[in-house]
Amino acid sequence: MVQLLYASTLGSSMLTSEEIEKILHKSRSNNPRWNITGILLYRSQIFIQLLEGDEQHVNSLYDKIKQDKRHSNVTEIARIHGGQRLFSGWDMAFKELDDSFDLKVINEILSWNSRLSRSPSISNLQILKMLSYFREQIDGNMVIEHQED
Repeated sequence: MVQLLYASTLGSSMLTSEEIEKILHKSRSNNPRWNITGILLYRSQIFIQLLEGDEQHVNSLYDKIKQDKRHSNVTEIARIHGGQRLFSGWDMAFKELDDSFDLKVINEILSWNSRLSRSPSISNLQILKMLSYFREQIDGNMVIEHQED
């Protein structure tokens, strides 16, 4: 099992809520076939996504994402092997980032890429703890329609 965290910017103009729903619907339809779980975080023109599952399937999906014209500047932030899924039971959770604390968390995640290259002191555990904040938020809001049946 692997957890892959990446960030990207939107390749074109802002997405409408209907376009985001289409992306989520497609993810939630396709991901169970490959036993992929995770979360998509979105704000303005930034995507941050955690993909969890068999490494071959995650790599295949990530390769498709890198070729998707909606994404540019696709950057892998972390790849964590082993361990347990953080979003087990979720085909693809979603959170549109909207408040200042969400943005502080995202700024921290985005800063990891440069800090990881300079400092091995940022652990996988710290990355997963940061992402668990969004899992707790979603669970707390009882967003049941995003969970598998």
